[in-house]
Amino acid sequence: MVMLGDAEQAAFAQPTKPVPGQPDPHILPFAEKPNGEKKGPGDKNKKVTFPVSVDGCDHRYGTAGQCVPWTFPAGIKDKERCDWLGKRGLASLKLVGEDRLNLDRNRDGIACGKGD
Repeated sequence: MVMLGDAEQAAFAQPTKPVPGQPDPHILPFAEKPNGEKKGPGDKNKKVTFPVSVDGCDHRYGTAGQCVPWTFPAGIKDKERCDWLGKRGLASLKLVGEDRLNLDRNRDGIACGKGD
């Protein structure tokens, strides 16, 4: 059983006095004698290239904000791709370049459009 008394009777922790002076820094042995090559920032003009499919999208289809998958989910056959895309709001996609996914069967420049 716990008994509670008046707030005036309660014991509170008293702050302790700080330790005088500062402790010496702890420097590990490897930091006392750094060795190795000193390097600066890299070449600002160096061109960095990424694979075309870095984000998983084939950007030859549709607009910049649309993502036609570079590879379709397992079980989606070639003839089902346009239906699968249409269910996700991707239909009548402008094609720029090669029709790698064979979505523009009538070769009118519009993938998954009429006649595809």
